[in-house]
Amino acid sequence: MRISKHEGSNFWDHLKEKGIYEEVQELAEKKYGHLYQKGKINFFERIKNILNSILGFFIS
Repeated sequence: MRISKHEGSNFWDHLKEKGIYEEVQELAEKKYGHLYQKGKINFFERIKNILNSILGFFIS
């Protein structure tokens, strides 16, 4: 494993120190934002999943 050249315990802290955190975050959201949105589950989908798991447990 390579030793990190930036100071601090977190790479994001390093980006904030350099003043490029916002730019990097915007680029990441543009490139990978669809993956983040895909991983989100809204409240009603959570309830549906819980009910399906309970019903599945009793049916099987």
